[in-house]
Amino acid sequence: MTAVDLKIPATAKSFYKTSDNANNQVILDRIINSDYYKYILDYSKLAKVPADLITSVVAIESTGKNAPKNDWGAIGLGQMKVGTAYDTIKTEVKNKTLTDEDKAFIKKFVPSIAKNNFAYKYGDFTGLNMAQVNKELEAALMKPQFNILMLALHLGHMIDKFTTFTNKPMLHQSLVIYNQGIGR
Repeated sequence: MTAVDLKIPATAKSFYKTSDNANNQVILDRIINSDYYKYILDYSKLAKVPADLITSVVAIESTGKNAPKNDWGAIGLGQMKVGTAYDTIKTEVKNKTLTDEDKAFIKKFVPSIAKNNFAYKYGDFTGLNMAQVNKELEAALMKPQFNILMLALHLGHMIDKFTTFTNKPMLHQSLVIYNQGIGR
């Protein structure tokens, strides 16, 4: 993934009323003082996405609370859908960006997806029991460590996808697609 060098917030414009500042600060403090904030810092480096951007997504999507599956199927801190997490892992395997350590980490949370050592053919993994994979992904997305990794990687993919030929990331487009999800 391409490293993104940008200032957060990217504009001087405020999208919140001044009266919202105190509540927004409570949310940011909740995230920054959480046990999972270290994952935001670590995975921002791995995915080359600014930690402040990942923190902002967590703040908007879940107010920093590890939310259970909602009515739309989004789960956890990053409010990610199972299909989006699956596609994120699939993209990493397709692009051959997973190290052995990364594969072991994913296998710990989603052992079914690691079946046949992440065998990939014709644009998808081979020989998977998708009902089992979906069940494991849903449980894994409730774990902050896995959820934040998927958030960082997926957001990195979207930023790569929506970067102009002059190497300027179109964050608005990346965040809209993140919010919609790409899942199955």
